[in-house]
Amino acid sequence: VPMAHLRSRASGKQGTDSVSIIAYDTKGASARQDFVIEIAHVNHAPVFTSAPLTTAVEDSLYSYQAQAQDVDTKLFGDSLTYSLRTAPRWLTIDPRQGVLSGIPRGADAVDTSVTLAVSDNLGATAFQSYRLKIRNVNHAPLIVSVPDTTAKEDSLYLYMLTVKDPDELVGRDTTSVFSITKPSWLAYDSTRRTFSGTPRWNNVGDTIAALSVKDLAGLIVAQRWPIHIAPTFYDPSAFTLIKSVPDTVQIDKGKKLSFAWHASSDRNVEDTLSYVLHFWGNGVDTTMAATRDTVRDVDIMSVLRVSSLYSWSVRVTDGRVFVPAIDTLRFITGKTILAVDNWKTLIPAEFVLHQNYPNPFNPSTTIRYGIPEDSRVTLEVYSIMGQRVATLVNERKAGGYYEITWGSATCASGVYFAILRAQSMLHPEKSFTATKKMVILR
Repeated sequence: VPMAHLRSRASGKQGTDSVSIIAYDTKGASARQDFVIEIAHVNHAPVFTSAPLTTAVEDSLYSYQAQAQDVDTKLFGDSLTYSLRTAPRWLTIDPRQGVLSGIPRGADAVDTSVTLAVSDNLGATAFQSYRLKIRNVNHAPLIVSVPDTTAKEDSLYLYMLTVKDPDELVGRDTTSVFSITKPSWLAYDSTRRTFSGTPRWNNVGDTIAALSVKDLAGLIVAQRWPIHIAPTFYDPSAFTLIKSVPDTVQIDKGKKLSFAWHASSDRNVEDTLSYVLHFWGNGVDTTMAATRDTVRDVDIMSVLRVSSLYSWSVRVTDGRVFVPAIDTLRFITGKTILAVDNWKTLIPAEFVLHQNYPNPFNPSTTIRYGIPEDSRVTLEVYSIMGQRVATLVNERKAGGYYEITWGSATCASGVYFAILRAQSMLHPEKSFTATKKMVILR
């Protein structure tokens, strides 16, 4: 029995087809058979056609264009969707374009595995897996700390060095400090990476510090900074007077009084200390010119008055501030004078107008004043109403102490003012004005 086989593959088609079969025998007789074949579509999974890029570089963009084909795309309109199934966190994919991209950094810059998938509309999926190798890049260290550029004498200077290296943070590198330049008062602790020290008076001024940091690969970063050491100003120390003058002094105008005190000290060793003696009491108030000595012999007997109380003290100065002695000493004078009056031979250190004596008074009083240098001097008396009632002095005077007696016979009882005005002839910019209140009692 003769047999016939009909075979065919319907590729890329869907729907129905008509088929006709005619059979012939040897004598020419034939028979015909017609029928319809329904073609059912079978979905095909997509297939990757691209080879993956298996190497990435740290801190650089990695990009791989994945490509796939699907035989159903043209005939049946299949669309493809890309996705990541296994990937490091820095890697992303465009689901439509299939572009895999990202930048490996720091701790993520290590070899990893990647699996991506492509799926069609009906969920048929193909996979592509590969090992992605990361080529690491060495980074230079970075100094992130900022040093203080100002230090102060006798105060601690501290700078803590902070170095950042991305490779060191992930355990792939170490850094070291070398080539340190610094002043002698500054020390470096390599364990704590700390600069510390206390500059002294002889370090005051400007200096330079510098250092370099390198990693294992030899990449170097340097830091250089100026340091200005400002001085610290200390006041002279407290000091006391020496009881060099007896409690009772017999006025002897042929002798001098000796004043002495203990020395002050100054932590600013470059400073020079000088002392100013101040002496005051009945009819006198004067300041002596500065001296570096701690003993001062003063010809002051001529201005002392009998049976009077006088005080004296000393101030020390470093040129910036004055510091008084802790104590003030006093003495009284005896009832007699042993020598002639020569107080006018003294020259005061500054202009001064003493209080008149006696005060209150009737009918006359004595006014004493001091001029340190050649000056134009006026001494006038005014009433409480501002009227000038007397001009006692109006002339040029050499440096020295002066006194004048004012008789008030023509003035009524009340308050009056003695006004001293002086203008230096040697230093025109130097002038002086002082006022003392006087009372007349009738």
